[in-house]
Amino acid sequence: MEFPIQYRDFILRPECVTDAKGIKIFRDRLIDERAFIGRRDKRSVAEWEDNVLKAVNAMEMHRAVVLVALDGEKVVGLSAIFLQAQKMDHIGGLGVMVDRDVRRRGLGRKLMEVIIAWAQEALPGLMCIELGAISENSSAIALYEQMGFVSVARIPSKMNHFGVFYDEEIMQLWVKPPGSSSSNSTN
Repeated sequence: MEFPIQYRDFILRPECVTDAKGIKIFRDRLIDERAFIGRRDKRSVAEWEDNVLKAVNAMEMHRAVVLVALDGEKVVGLSAIFLQAQKMDHIGGLGVMVDRDVRRRGLGRKLMEVIIAWAQEALPGLMCIELGAISENSSAIALYEQMGFVSVARIPSKMNHFGVFYDEEIMQLWVKPPGSSSSNSTN
């Protein structure tokens, strides 16, 4: 896959070490709005530098793909697929986040399209992409279904979002049929 990708006013490209400060600002805004994202604690720039470095290393080892969406210099979107470990290394966990100021402009869908295509090229052995969504987040679930994801489980009260418990919808997209050959045989 060739980067950067221009989509409307946005540039999509792989995450790099210099993105740490912009990602911190982006994630802190999502936390402040109480968006349905996996973490709710704010981290320092140094912690984000370490986190981004780990992601870049995982990309170099063909264990992850991480995509940043920029509006000028501002990080407005982030998507990642990380391969799981050991006996589940054929499954990649997907996350997608979009800044509230640019939602409803197709950026979430475009991030998903690009990250899924890129993951299929860059992650040997990837067979299934899996995500978890708060069951009440109907707009996100509708997008995931449009992208071909299928609900496979619902886990009651799994997510504690600022003191409110929500069910988690587990969704999967098989990009290769189960049982087809996989090149992840070292774990």
